[in-house]
Amino acid sequence: MKKTTFYRNLVIAMGVAASSAQLYAQVAPAFFLNDTIIRNIPAKDLPSFRSALGSVLESPQDGVAKSWSSTSKVASKAIRVVLTPLQTAQTQSANTCRLVKADVARGSQSENWQFWFCKQGDGAWKASGSSTPR
Repeated sequence: MKKTTFYRNLVIAMGVAASSAQLYAQVAPAFFLNDTIIRNIPAKDLPSFRSALGSVLESPQDGVAKSWSSTSKVASKAIRVVLTPLQTAQTQSANTCRLVKADVARGSQSENWQFWFCKQGDGAWKASGSSTPR
């Protein structure tokens, strides 16, 4: 899988994750994410992950990281995610947009990426694109 496609799929995953807790995202089906760590978050841990993502998107301050870990283990290892809002921008077409960095790890595997979410007129956050991966 190309790196660009991989990161685009991660944006889709975060959109799926943001689709609850009063945050609704329009996204493609998650089957595109089969080879990602984020895709392997156990179903029973998804509500707490969505809550962590929602609190990062709604936080008033950039640069403050929020850590999350799965309570269930995948392949005997917990999934750990550190979400950090890096930048907030106001736009005419999308109101508030947030650039969020996500550092995802399970054991010795890791994924590091950044993505944009924009708040829609109805208050829902929509994953709108990824930035260049680090």
